[in-house]
Amino acid sequence: TLKSAIAVAERLCTRLRKTRVFEEREKPLPHITGSFGVATLSAGQNTAALIAIADAALYRAKGEGRNRVAS
Repeated sequence: TLKSAIAVAERLCTRLRKTRVFEEREKPLPHITGSFGVATLSAGQNTAALIAIADAALYRAKGEGRNRVAS
């Protein structure tokens, strides 16, 4: 479901944000974030349309400040 897909994407955002790149805390850490566009396949919809909807959602997430999920 869309609700489940959003929950998974939000967990991925959280885990990426908390990822430690370097063991030493003294060094500046690069910030790793993820933006996700989520879509579900509707009856009669083809995969190209699904990908286009998810892609548009991804760009909305990035436009809203990154490290976000949009559907």
